[in-house]
Amino acid sequence: MLMNCNSPEIGNRLAALADLLLKNGSGFSDFLSVRQQGTDLTLLSAAEPAAVDLLLAVSTSCLVPIDDFELRCELNDLVIFAAKDHVTPLRMALMEHQLAVFNLAGKLVSHRAINPAFRYGEHDSLLQHLFLARTQKRQFASSLQAMAPGQREITAFFFTRTLKILLPGETTPSRVLMPFLDYCNHHPLAPPYMPLGPADSIQAVGIVSAKMITGSDETFVSYGRDSDALDIYLNYHFVMPDDATPFVRSAPVTVDFGSLGSLDIEAGRPINYAGPLDIEDQDLAHSMPAFEFSGPSRLRAAHLQIDLAGRTPVTRRVLALLIRKLSNGIETLQLEQLTREAERQVLAVNLNFYRTLLRLANDRTRSTTKVDPVISACSVVAEVQLRKLAQYRDRWGIT
Repeated sequence: MLMNCNSPEIGNRLAALADLLLKNGSGFSDFLSVRQQGTDLTLLSAAEPAAVDLLLAVSTSCLVPIDDFELRCELNDLVIFAAKDHVTPLRMALMEHQLAVFNLAGKLVSHRAINPAFRYGEHDSLLQHLFLARTQKRQFASSLQAMAPGQREITAFFFTRTLKILLPGETTPSRVLMPFLDYCNHHPLAPPYMPLGPADSIQAVGIVSAKMITGSDETFVSYGRDSDALDIYLNYHFVMPDDATPFVRSAPVTVDFGSLGSLDIEAGRPINYAGPLDIEDQDLAHSMPAFEFSGPSRLRAAHLQIDLAGRTPVTRRVLALLIRKLSNGIETLQLEQLTREAERQVLAVNLNFYRTLLRLANDRTRSTTKVDPVISACSVVAEVQLRKLAQYRDRWGIT
């Protein structure tokens, strides 16, 4: 594997990592290379753009469960303080090399600057508003504030750099650090990480060559097909101005239908409905949220995608199905009226949320002379989401 690094020390550590992986059941394509520039580490593929060959496979013996180590922050470095007795020499060596790469590249310093959850406790109006749109991330940000500063940084840092996976011989999933796989950046249209082997005994995790940008050899992976620009920013702390995710996940909305009942659209994990759908609605299997009654005539949906990509108004159809769950015998004309009103309310709430986010970010930008990456990212997130919401409104003629 070719290492193209500005720092010879980082290049040496990466070469040591690659040697350990190759000697312990992992494999690399001849097309693979790694580029390091400053804090950025990226995977490149010299394969043809249309190639879908396996680019990299890391065996489960080389995946490092983060909870097997007690880590500490020493100024700007991450260090191993202790490890559990069952940690293998291989995993200890992999962790030592990987932490050295992070430290030499200044990853912790960069992470402090871009992670909005670190600053949630400042009671800043911009950040307080930002986290209103995702219930679980607000709870996570709040939990970080209760931790000691060093533990807060370690928890937040590795949350973004690990994959939850069931390792062979284990009964519960572990969050694992993935050498080299971790350097793959996100693109919403790229394939996800691929578990290799039987579902109950995964042998490796791999990626294929996925070059999503014309003229670039960088290869990408999808961090989550159900994540929009806001989810990616809150989870991984970056946003692409040209984000291609074909939907916006709604902020929390409650729609009151009077005597018929009410619909609470939450903004938690994107869990979808697992039950049967009628034949004419089976194309909604990946859009229909999980739901439950939370009280008499009160339906709670886990999430809602405001979908730009469908040839039919997918979001409108999902809302109609949810309303029918409140009253199965509702007449067609009334169902259409209530669905259109619910759609208008959902769109209005989301437009208002992101307009407010943009205004707060612009106010903060005008009040400071320093470039703040969190404020800048909030502006970009708001602009991306507002553009998509406007596209949805115009496409389906919502007034």
